[in-house]
Amino acid sequence: MIKIKCSVFSKDTSNIDLISNNGIILDSILTSAISKEELETGYYNIDLTFVNNKEFKQYLVEENILKLLRDDDYEFFYITKVEEEHDYIYVTASQITTYLCLSGYLEDVRVVDAGCQAALTKLASYLPANNKVTFNSDITTKATGYYVDQNVYEAIWDDNNCITTLYNAETQRRKFTVTLNQHIGSDKGFTITEGKNITGFRANTNIDEVYTMVRGKGFNGI
Repeated sequence: MIKIKCSVFSKDTSNIDLISNNGIILDSILTSAISKEELETGYYNIDLTFVNNKEFKQYLVEENILKLLRDDDYEFFYITKVEEEHDYIYVTASQITTYLCLSGYLEDVRVVDAGCQAALTKLASYLPANNKVTFNSDITTKATGYYVDQNVYEAIWDDNNCITTLYNAETQRRKFTVTLNQHIGSDKGFTITEGKNITGFRANTNIDEVYTMVRGKGFNGI
């Protein structure tokens, strides 16, 4: 299997096939990829721009899965939005565990005086067998929560009584594993990396077209 930057798979591809295969390789049409990850909310999305190519655009559709090289390892994202222009296709995708946790209906589930790991394990048991997500936590604090008529994602991240609120947890999504710890990582200062985890920053230096003033000109030369 060759090293690639980006490829796409159909939505029903198994976890094993995603890891072991390359799928449809999109390296030749990928022009940019900028991600945003929030530890507090569990949000982890990526915005990508592709050249609008007739051969490949049939694969860039909602619900298909992207395999992306991130920090020398592969990450998986589920396509949630596609916008097409004449020259480019703009894609928004969410880290795959976000999508997998949207299934798993909780009719009336109670987590009583449980640690975070036990609570997550109980909620994960309601996910379909083909939606395999591994949950980890180092939080030993015990709490109680009730989850009625909602899915697993809502119970963990999107409810007044959700797991991240009850345990004051930070979230990290990596491949098919979700970690909810008291703190993710450690404070080692800061690093700015091109196109990763920071919005509004893009490395591009060019002084060929520097302007020190702007002069407006109307259609009639004024």
